[in-house]
Amino acid sequence: MSQNHTRNKAPFPKSETKHATYIVNRRLVFNNSADFWREARKEFCRGDLEFEGWISPYNEEEFRTEMKKILQEDNNLRSCGWIGPKSGEGSVRVLFN
Repeated sequence: MSQNHTRNKAPFPKSETKHATYIVNRRLVFNNSADFWREARKEFCRGDLEFEGWISPYNEEEFRTEMKKILQEDNNLRSCGWIGPKSGEGSVRVLFN
């Protein structure tokens, strides 16, 4: 590669966040929506009104189906919304009410 490419030797900017490392270290990486919601529900039952994890792959329709299940099963939970990735994987933050 060095014969026809030039390496950019400028240092990478320092990351301002340890967010991804935090998610991995807390084992908040999920392979499906059901596992994500199982952990989210545990956090809600502990009194947390926010939960975040990484889903790969992220399927919005499957995610919405699992959300409806948790809303139907838990009388203490009035509503919840989420912010999800636009691509096939990423961080998902859920807010409970």
